[in-house]
Amino acid sequence: MTLADGTVVPATAWAPTRAMLEDFSRADDFFEPMNATVSGDMRFVVRRFEALNRGDTRLRGAMDLQRLGMAGHSNGAMAGARACATE
Repeated sequence: MTLADGTVVPATAWAPTRAMLEDFSRADDFFEPMNATVSGDMRFVVRRFEALNRGDTRLRGAMDLQRLGMAGHSNGAMAGARACATE
């Protein structure tokens, strides 16, 4: 995988290992960094929505951020749940 800045991350750094797949109790440790990052990204987007809802001339007051929800599948669901719980 190549990141936006050109850094190459070998597959061994982000792909699950055979041991983890055989003993899924190790999955939390593997997925934790990704969940923390994605959750942080989601919370960043919420902050941007809040700023737009306050300051953008076209969007000011148009968003009901008290009724904001997140949905995801698999790790995305875990990250979304974490972002909601943190907020």
